[in-house]
Amino acid sequence: MLRLVLGVIVGVVAGFAVVMVAELIGHQIFPPPPGLDPSDREAVKALIPTLPIGALVAVLVAWGLGTFTASAAALLVSRRRRLAGGIAAAVVAAASAATLVMIPHPAWFVAAAIVVVLGGAWLADRLFGAKTA
Repeated sequence: MLRLVLGVIVGVVAGFAVVMVAELIGHQIFPPPPGLDPSDREAVKALIPTLPIGALVAVLVAWGLGTFTASAAALLVSRRRRLAGGIAAAVVAAASAATLVMIPHPAWFVAAAIVVVLGGAWLADRLFGAKTA
């Protein structure tokens, strides 16, 4: 049980760290406009429709890598217990979903986010989950 809890904690921390680093890299490639206050939700809402597709794809990559990392780290620390990987991935996915609810995104982005986030968790499970047979 301790390894399960530790796996979830390590997975969530690792997943959020990867999202943060990947999004920082994305902001270096696609910098936000000067003077944008990221805590001003209305300003961010107004910015989303003007972003280049590459900036949105960078966010998708960050979310996919974050979910993959969260699940993989949890699976490895917990000795391949799928519950740990699923919980860690669900926490990171919930944060992504919260962002989609708070800040409207294009429909294609929402659909892609679902595929990418679930795909990251699925891939981690395939690579690091419990082996059967």
